[in-house]
Amino acid sequence: MKAINYFSREAYLQTQDASPAIPTTERQKTMITRTSKTPAAPPQNRSAFVIVLTALTLVMIFTFVALAIDLSMKALARNQCQNAADAAAIAGARSLTGDPATGYNLANVPNNSRSAAANNSVLGQPINPATQVTVEPGYYFYNQATSSFVASTDTGAPPMTITPAPPNTLVKADVTHDIPSFFSRVLGFNTLSTMA
Repeated sequence: MKAINYFSREAYLQTQDASPAIPTTERQKTMITRTSKTPAAPPQNRSAFVIVLTALTLVMIFTFVALAIDLSMKALARNQCQNAADAAAIAGARSLTGDPATGYNLANVPNNSRSAAANNSVLGQPINPATQVTVEPGYYFYNQATSSFVASTDTGAPPMTITPAPPNTLVKADVTHDIPSFFSRVLGFNTLSTMA
C-alpha cells in the first residue's frame, strides 16, 4: 500500500512562505510594490466613435443596396428590351419573301417589326416604335478573308459590291429604353439607358 502524505495547513503555509534570504525590509518593499499598483484608468466613453462608425457603415450599406437595386432594374429592362428586339427581328424576317418581283416585300419589314416590338413593354412602360425601335434589313455573305459567314448589318462588315445585290435574308432590330433611376440620383444619374 502506498503511503499518502498529508500536510497540515500550517506546514503548507510555511513551505510557501519559505523565501530566499531576503532581508525583511526588502521583502516588505517587494510586497508593497506588488500590491500598490496604479489604479486602472476609468474606461473612456467611446459611444461617439461607435455612432460615427455605425453611421458611416450604414451609408456604405445603403449605397451598395441602392446600386444593386438600380443595376437589377437595368438588367431587367435590358432583358425586356431583348425580348422586344427578338420579336421585332422575327416579325421582320417572316415578312421577307423570296420573290424578287415584289422586292422581297422589303417595304413592309419596318412596319411589321415595329408593330411586333410595340406589343411588348419595358418595366410596364409601352415601347414607342417610332423612337425606340431601329430596324435594318440585310443579308449574309461569305467572307473569304475570315472564312466565315458575316451579316451585312454587323459593325465592321466590309462593303459588298455584288451585282446583282443578294436578296435580303435577315433583319436586325434594336430596342432602346431609358429608365428612371431610383437611388442613383444621389450620384447624379437620373436615368439609366439600356439597349438590346
